[in-house]
Amino acid sequence: MEIKSKRGVKLVEILMSRNVRLSQTESLRLYSLTIENGITPKSERYDREHLVKDVKEKKYKIVKPNDIVYNPANLRWGAIAISRENCDVLVSPIYEVLSVVSDNNPRYVYYAVSEPRQIKRFASMIEGTVVERMAVKLEAFLKTTISLPSRETQDSIVHTIDTWDGVISVAENLLKAKRKRWSYLARKMIKNPINNPYNWEIVALSELFERVKTKNTLGNDNVLTISGSLGLVSQVEYFNKSVASSDLTGYYFIKRGDFAYNKSYSNGYPYGAIKRLDRYDCGIVSSLYICLRPKNNQCHSDYFMHYFEAGLLNSEVAEIAREGARNHGLLNVGVKDFFSLKVCVPPIEYQEKIASVLTKANEEIEILEKYLDLLKKQRQGLVADLVYNRRVVNI
Repeated sequence: MEIKSKRGVKLVEILMSRNVRLSQTESLRLYSLTIENGITPKSERYDREHLVKDVKEKKYKIVKPNDIVYNPANLRWGAIAISRENCDVLVSPIYEVLSVVSDNNPRYVYYAVSEPRQIKRFASMIEGTVVERMAVKLEAFLKTTISLPSRETQDSIVHTIDTWDGVISVAENLLKAKRKRWSYLARKMIKNPINNPYNWEIVALSELFERVKTKNTLGNDNVLTISGSLGLVSQVEYFNKSVASSDLTGYYFIKRGDFAYNKSYSNGYPYGAIKRLDRYDCGIVSSLYICLRPKNNQCHSDYFMHYFEAGLLNSEVAEIAREGARNHGLLNVGVKDFFSLKVCVPPIEYQEKIASVLTKANEEIEILEKYLDLLKKQRQGLVADLVYNRRVVNI
């Protein structure tokens, strides 16, 4: 059977606001809504209940299985999800909770309202003049129209998308396993001064690297930033614009093969990230970065790229940064202290062999990352085609 033409319906015809409020109990857990993971158990990181008086008296909205939840303030960024839990949960009263009424597949409705073009439509409905209070109100949300086929067709579309999600899930699990394997290999083969069973030489970074502090006198405008997954990457490529100041003369000029240390802590990098410039021949970075360059043939660049990525400097950095105050996520690490950090250095032939193994393992990860990214892009196009009746599904 092929998908038949859909009729346009307003969301108010198929969605009903669920505004039942209850106090938190042992049987009703508190959940949150995130753009990345949907409706998930509230983590300690985002738990601010200790700031609320009379926590036991606070009322939360109840969410039943297959309810759709969105954050009015962040809907424009994609903060909408369907509850895949098999039990009732509680969420903050700032969220809007909606149940699907009549004979419709809740997951089809969710796919329709979370499709990127639909999110753009919601974004155009934002009300409010103060940024912090701008939101998509429930009344405007429910006035939106979506295409709605027969229930049989809805089910077939959901089955197709769920099958695709299953393929993505397998790829994600494989990627997690590959990353775990890389981490195991790195910890097994690379030693640090604390764990040095082979009595490899322990030296300061200053003996292996020289500081790069060449200022941008040539007018280079390739401003770089550090990304955990992409390394040193152009701000234009990463942010779609440059967020640097107009005067770039104070920036450091670095070349391919140089390293840069960003003292800001981020997800996966609690003591900052050290990345090597591999994507471009040259570029410039903020003077807040510490830049370094291998200075002798006893320092294998690939080996230390993996050394830094494995976080083997973390314990050393913690020692010099723990007394300093953190200012807006920026660790207080001085240049002199940084270059005094000790690293474990095996003979150069060992460095080469270790680097070769870890590079091969990392290449497998990069292939999987590209494959997963392609799958997600194809899924996005598939959902749009099915929701907007541009693709035929045989049942």
